Amino acid sequence: MVYVGLATDIHGRSGNTLAHRPAYAHEIPMTAPIRSMPELPVVRTMQDVVDVFRIMKEYWSLTNDFCDEVGGLTRGHTDKVLGPSEDKRLGYDTFALFMELSAIEFVPRLNPDALKRMEAVWEKRERPLYPNA
Repeated sequence: MVYVGLATDIHGRSGNTLAHRPAYAHEIPMTAPIRSMPELPVVRTMQDVVDVFRIMKEYWSLTNDFCDEVGGLTRGHTDKVLGPSEDKRLGYDTFALFMELSAIEFVPRLNPDALKRMEAVWEKRERPLYPNA
């Protein structure tokens, strides 16, 4: 259970029955505005991935220094990957790190347009009788 302070009634007064009991988190009204998740682009290229990480970094108000420190990166690495210069490219480790820092996951799905284009290519492909020959 999460205690956050002394309980009060709906008018903000401490009553005899509540005066010495701590308040539970669900009893305190929320005052922070609810913000909606940003619209994320469809990811088809690594540039799209970088764009998603930039959007989420801004959404969560993460600084480059925070990402570097929490992620165990050298100072300035986040800026080199996600900054305008893009001096460095995403690697496996930085991809996984930014996925965790952004609290997102990628869920693969079929691309209907690519499926139509590739079906003809796949049908013409002949598989060898002996793959190692």
